[in-house]
Amino acid sequence: MTTLSPNLLESFISEINDSKQRVNQISVITKDETIAEYRWNEPKPQNMHSIAKTFVSMGIGFAIEEGYLRLSDTLLELLPEYMTPDNRDVLSRLTIHHLLTLSLGQDKRYLMMGQRELLEEEDWIRFCLNQPFSNKKADAFLYSNVGPYLAGRLIEKVTHQDLSRFLQARLFEPLAISDVHWEKDPTGHTFGAGGIVLYPEDFKKVAQLYLNDGRWQGKQILPKNWVRYSYTKHISVDQPDDYSTHYGYGLWINERDQTYRADGAFGQLAVVYPQKEKAIVLTSEQADNRQCLEKISRLIYPYL
Repeated sequence: MTTLSPNLLESFISEINDSKQRVNQISVITKDETIAEYRWNEPKPQNMHSIAKTFVSMGIGFAIEEGYLRLSDTLLELLPEYMTPDNRDVLSRLTIHHLLTLSLGQDKRYLMMGQRELLEEEDWIRFCLNQPFSNKKADAFLYSNVGPYLAGRLIEKVTHQDLSRFLQARLFEPLAISDVHWEKDPTGHTFGAGGIVLYPEDFKKVAQLYLNDGRWQGKQILPKNWVRYSYTKHISVDQPDDYSTHYGYGLWINERDQTYRADGAFGQLAVVYPQKEKAIVLTSEQADNRQCLEKISRLIYPYL
């Protein structure tokens, strides 16, 4: 159990201890330092789940910067081998933008936790594109793993590199992030929508990178315009609440308090407060994201 500047976190720590939330670590960071931190457990690599979507967004940003992709590229252009008479119109409409904003127009969520291990189809691109699309829901937000998975596969296709390898020199090495593990699909491709395993300290570095508009130790790592475009309100979410009103590129946006966040299941959160130039990073073994966000908003945010 480690504490740094406990006063800021005292009430949050107390409520977590009195709850059933199994939180591992909470940190409050500025652009260049950690100003408050508490650890319930010694740091270890852990599954960050949908935080992977933020990494895929960064990968797309790098690929666009280097000329591999454009946001307007369609799936028909990028995946012509998957075109059928039934999906031709859909593939000609869907772009990289739709993949990142989870707005493909499908009726149901696919490749979700608990579904993937039951799939008989090993070609998950084919599986995704053969599922029903609804014209009525076209361009509407639906939280699903299809878009980020396809985005990751497209990075691999156009760069001829595994997604992790593509990010290695561009992101992991500059931030000194090591020992990254990532879920694979049945054909050995990185599952860009989830299953990324990181140390909590490395997750903090990513939050700090966004807080600094893509700069790290004085060097521009991720294009500044891509960072800002990532937390632009691209689409309204289907079920807005006190913590989520819009979705950007791999990031949830709260218009009410002008924050954005990376969000992974079971209590993996990086909430960025641009106006306060601070971020709160939470990693957990088993926690409810909404309950943790409520406690952060009530017990920490007013004192930043």
